[in-house]
Amino acid sequence: MANTSDISRGLILNLEGSLYTVVEFGENKTARAAAKVWAKLKGVDNNRSIEKTWNSGDTIFPVRVERRYYQFLYKDDSGYNFMDNETFEQVALQEGTIDAPST
Repeated sequence: MANTSDISRGLILNLEGSLYTVVEFGENKTARAAAKVWAKLKGVDNNRSIEKTWNSGDTIFPVRVERRYYQFLYKDDSGYNFMDNETFEQVALQEGTIDAPST
C-alpha cells in the first residue's frame, strides 16, 4: 500500500476493481481546508477516463505491472496465440480480450 504522495505519471492503480493509469496529477491547497490530491486516470482494462480526488495522505493501491513483448503466431478456435520472444512460452488469449484484432 502507498499514500497519495507516491502518485506519479504512469503509475497503475486499482480503483473499485478496475485498473487505471495516472495521466496527470496535482495538488490543491487552501487556507481553510486540508490539501487535496487530484488525478486524471485512464482505464487499462476498460477505455474509461475519469478524474479522482483524494485527501492528502489517503491510502492508494498501486499495481505492479510487467510489460513483455509477444509475437503473434496464429489464430485458432481457442483464440489468438502469442509467443514470448525471450522464453518462447506460448499464451492463448480469447478474441474478446484483444483491443483491435485484425484478420
